[in-house]
Amino acid sequence: MMDKLQYDVTRKRCDLLIVSCYNDFKKKAVSDLKTRPKYFWNIFKDNSKNSASLPNIMTLHDEKAKGGQRICELFSKHFQSVYLNVSSSNFTNHRTSHYNNFFHGTPYNMCIVREDEVLKQLLQLDVNKGPGPDSIPPIFLKKCACNLSKPLTIIFNHSLRSGVFPVQWKIAHLTPIHKGGNLDNIVHYRPISILSAIGKVLEAIVNKKLLAHFRPLLDSNQHGFLPRRSTNTNLVDYVSDILDEMDSGGEVHAIYTDFRKAFDLVNHDYLLCKLTDMGIHGSLLRWCESYIRNRSQLVCIRGFKSRVCTVPSGVPQGSHLGPLFFLVYINDIKHVIRSKFKLYADDLKIYRTIHTQSDELILQTDLNDVQKWSSENHMFLNLDKCYHIKFSRKKHPSQTTYYINNIPLTEVKTIRDLWVILDSAMSFRFHVDNITAKCSQLSGFINRQM
Repeated sequence: MMDKLQYDVTRKRCDLLIVSCYNDFKKKAVSDLKTRPKYFWNIFKDNSKNSASLPNIMTLHDEKAKGGQRICELFSKHFQSVYLNVSSSNFTNHRTSHYNNFFHGTPYNMCIVREDEVLKQLLQLDVNKGPGPDSIPPIFLKKCACNLSKPLTIIFNHSLRSGVFPVQWKIAHLTPIHKGGNLDNIVHYRPISILSAIGKVLEAIVNKKLLAHFRPLLDSNQHGFLPRRSTNTNLVDYVSDILDEMDSGGEVHAIYTDFRKAFDLVNHDYLLCKLTDMGIHGSLLRWCESYIRNRSQLVCIRGFKSRVCTVPSGVPQGSHLGPLFFLVYINDIKHVIRSKFKLYADDLKIYRTIHTQSDELILQTDLNDVQKWSSENHMFLNLDKCYHIKFSRKKHPSQTTYYINNIPLTEVKTIRDLWVILDSAMSFRFHVDNITAKCSQLSGFINRQM
């Protein structure tokens, strides 16, 4: 009887001590929230509603899968379905009228990598990242950077001279990430791509050299993936334009477009034509072709791997060169737009101050030409996510309706633009209310953990 009593007392003390230690641990994490935010969220993310692991049974439309291997294959089927199925061929046969050979400078034929560039890039690797498909972790490359920089420089330069990007570096491991909605529905997941760290080192170096070449040729209205350009510069320029017009009593009509799976649908033949038109030739062009063609991917979940699938279109997700190549691909859309516009990668908004009915007709013509450009470039507008909004302080603004393929666009009074909610009066009231509500939710979540 005495032994059981002592056991109960000891167990209760142990339980209290565990709770006390865990509470102290959480309080320390909260106190370090400003200086170590990642540390805090790594501890408490399991308590979030959105952090649940994958269910044991997953569905894709009418199909169901149970077990790691079958779920992997079903995810792979979904991720593969977004691509544009076109056969690769000699891209010079695919030049069409919408390619304009506007480059008149010195062609960029050869790219050479220096050892100091390789060393610098190796030392910048994030050691917290895991290994890619080649099983070589970034921490190994960074710790051995001094010894690896010379042999990697030789390998990189041989790749660039021969115009061949190694097949081993063109494999991507995909991890599904939930983006909202039912956890058991595969449609509600997006893939995170994990690439070889060595291949990304070469990409990063080539990306800097190509960016220096392309920067003068890229439209100034493009704010995505460029140095000293961001969502902030995009919004500041755009909002300033609209407020200036509204302060003068004007009315601005804006059309927001949405390209469906834009990065995944880039046509490789057309991209290579555009690279040629922007001065890329010789072994560098062959290397770019080798880089984007014949890539492959597989889904990895819970230690299971799907079958390897080929990637027939698009630019590589999670890469350094992929975003730059996309900017090249979409750059000539500027030639079909007469109104003002702003781009953030594929996020395009066209806007115009409306003085007369002719201004409305010009804006509609711009929209028609954008639709035509999209069809010619194998890009597709998602009509359910294309909207128009009238920025005005007038009591009775224009009642104009805009169309895509004779389908009227939905007119809205508020719209989310690069994470900022804009309203037709430019009062920012809805954005302030939204941020306040989120802050209240977040503070409540943190308080519940203390």
